[in-house]
Amino acid sequence: MSDEFDLLLRSVERGQGVVSVGGLAGISAKSFAVSELARLSGRQLAVVTDSNADLDTWLADLGFFVERGLRIVGLPSFDSDPYSNISPHAETEERRAIALWQI
Repeated sequence: MSDEFDLLLRSVERGQGVVSVGGLAGISAKSFAVSELARLSGRQLAVVTDSNADLDTWLADLGFFVERGLRIVGLPSFDSDPYSNISPHAETEERRAIALWQI
């Protein structure tokens, strides 16, 4: 592996709260790096995305890269402003409830 990846892996193994896989081109490359970090460190990891669309792409890519049997949980953001008095879409609420139950 590269020196940069080894540095990320050591940070994860030490329990550093936040690491960044920025600088890689595309979600697929980042998903591969995160899946390898999880596999090599044996730790559970969380990924924060910019949008629910990015979340769906991450979930698909991680599903391809991670070992069988590992659970991937996607917790979508609310699709509405919490201060607007508009409820999130029912599908989003359902996906959030299922994800929180799985965690």
